[in-house]
Amino acid sequence: MLGMQTNNSSDWPATLSQVWPAAEALHVNTVETPIYWEQFEPKPGHSTTRRSTQSSPRRARITFIW
Repeated sequence: MLGMQTNNSSDWPATLSQVWPAAEALHVNTVETPIYWEQFEPKPGHSTTRRSTQSSPRRARITFIW
């Protein structure tokens, strides 16, 4: 496993498009990124299972930091 870690930023997955070029340049196969409760429940009592529609150009795995 050769991995990298993204910023600890609550605007993920909006910044994901900037992550893939860096991952590709570093030739990593795993990207570790934080995920926040607000991404699953944007409003109290209203949850979502929406996922990012962006995919890795090199099919890197994503590991979430809770």
